[in-house]
Amino acid sequence: MSGDTEDRFVDTYLPYLLAQAAHHMSYGFHLELKKLNVREAEWRALATLRGSQPMPIGTLESHVLAPQSTLSRTVDRLVRRGLITRTADAADRRVNMVALTEEGRALADTLIEKARIFQRQDAA
Repeated sequence: MSGDTEDRFVDTYLPYLLAQAAHHMSYGFHLELKKLNVREAEWRALATLRGSQPMPIGTLESHVLAPQSTLSRTVDRLVRRGLITRTADAADRRVNMVALTEEGRALADTLIEKARIFQRQDAA
């Protein structure tokens, strides 16, 4: 090493710093998700659908922040668990609409309350 004290690029790269902050802030909550056997993409899908009208899977994709292939598997798992429904849109049968079931709403409510608790702790 030459002894230079040049800054590392990542130490000043805003997207990296934001990702790092998000990781640290959500770590405890992600442990709670793991205890409840809920993956991060599933959490995002449930939280997005809670309080929403049924929506096309393509719209859900933009909120879940996951590639289409990951979202397809996520939706399949949530349907199998009875947490969401997937139906064809009445106006366009090619479009799949997703919505929470009662069980999905209950789990989403539980997760949202836990997320709020962690958010308040991080803000304090």
